[in-house]
Amino acid sequence: MKSWGVGIYDEVSIGSNTYDREIRAIDVRDTFSVKEAMSAWGKGNKFGAMLEGPPVNTYVNSNNLPLYVFGYILKHPDGDNNGQNPQYRISSYCNNPGAVLFTFDVRKPGRYRIEFLLRERDKPAWEESSWVPIGGIDFTLMQ
Repeated sequence: MKSWGVGIYDEVSIGSNTYDREIRAIDVRDTFSVKEAMSAWGKGNKFGAMLEGPPVNTYVNSNNLPLYVFGYILKHPDGDNNGQNPQYRISSYCNNPGAVLFTFDVRKPGRYRIEFLLRERDKPAWEESSWVPIGGIDFTLMQ
């Protein structure tokens, strides 16, 4: 992975392929107000976490499809966890420039943690052993 961060992003189509989408960072940091996160959506932007890595075509399987899938677990201040159960984990492939954006709607102030995971496409998504932790970020939402 080249980089990752939490912030406000813009996602732009740059080609005809589903994966041809460029993610542009507008504001990346570890502390936001709830109002900033919510107003990003109102301005046509997205609030979430981005992973930046190699282009999709760098790692493909024998069918020329993206080899890796990225997923996450979002830990909320109240102890709730989105994505803890692998059957319901949100996941995505990197796009052609080499990034993936996970958007989320968080409205409760407090300290959050997003943990990123990697899975080979051909391994079962519902098995926790198929997912490999690759790191995480803490971020804070203030009132």
